[in-house]
Formats: sequence, C-alpha cells, structure tokens
Amino acid sequence: MKHFLFSILIAAGTAEATQPLRPMDIFDLEYASDAQISPKGEQVVYVRHFSDVMTDRRYQNLWIINVDGSNHHPLSSGKHNANSAIWSPDGTRLAYLSNETGSRQIHVRWMASGDSTAITNLETPPRNIAWAPDGRL
Repeated sequence: MKHFLFSILIAAGTAEATQPLRPMDIFDLEYASDAQISPKGEQVVYVRHFSDVMTDRRYQNLWIINVDGSNHHPLSSGKHNANSAIWSPDGTRLAYLSNETGSRQIHVRWMASGDSTAITNLETPPRNIAWAPDGRL
C-alpha cells in the first residue's frame, strides 16, 4: 500500500525542479491519504488534498483507482471536504463524510450507478462511521 501511495505522489510531481521552492508553490502541492482497499481488493479509494490560492484554504476530495493503476478518477470534486470513506461489506457502496451540502454529513455512493446522496442531516457533525456486517450503516 505504501508503494501505491508513493507512486501517486511521484506521478503528480514528475517535472524536474529547476528553481527553489517559492511561497506560492505551496498551493501546487497535493497529497494522498486514508487509502481504503475495496472488499474484493480490486480498487482503492483515497483522499486527495489540495489548496485553493483564491480562498487560501485546503480541501479534500475522494479519488478512486484500480489496483493495476488504471481508471484513476475523482469520486468527488469541488471546493469542499470529502473524507473518511469506508466500503460497504459487499463493495457495492461507499460511505463517507462530506460538507458539500453545507455541513458535514454522512453520504453514500452507489458504485455501480455513481449516484450519491446525503443520508443524514445532523446538527452535530458525525464522525467515525462504520458499516454493520449486514451492510447497514
């Protein structure tokens, strides 16, 4: 798994550095964290961290990649935070936390269709989500 994440970081920064790092370069840095392997071991979902120079803020989106390195693409995009992804026991759904609807809530994505929705509307932000063995949240 460490090799996989290292490969992503290397691929993102393949250009040779010809000049010293400048303060504005911090907005070009991206990194990956919280990799989650699908139950069948075929795909990996991870959190991709990036910065926005206009808002001076850091954001997180979910990305997915096949273990052979193919089909690498975002599951979420935009200036919000999506993280803490966890696969359902059968691998058909992905639960995660996101503030894309305004406040941090639990979202579920159906992997076959690509549809996702917020399934909570809580006043206190949820954390530490987990699937039950029978596939219920």
